[in-house]
Amino acid sequence: MSTTRVNYEESLEEVEHALSKALGPAYTVTAISPSTLRVKRNNVITATVRLSWSDEGTTFRVRGGGLIVSRVIDSFTVTPKVRHALERSFVSAA
Repeated sequence: MSTTRVNYEESLEEVEHALSKALGPAYTVTAISPSTLRVKRNNVITATVRLSWSDEGTTFRVRGGGLIVSRVIDSFTVTPKVRHALERSFVSAA
């Protein structure tokens, strides 16, 4: 799991929009709960982004999706890509 934090609050909708824009049309970003996004390239390459909010800001936790084997593969492929997209979109804007 990869964790990134910003010192201000971001809404799930803002993060969903920013990730969609940063990752481009090859990926779909969908809210699956009030604090969770699913990022998919296809049925095998997926990641989950969990947001949590506190007085210190917003924390993004990114991990590969799917079964154990694909989760390991995703942790080296899509998870870093999503983390970098979050950092480009939010951390540099802080």
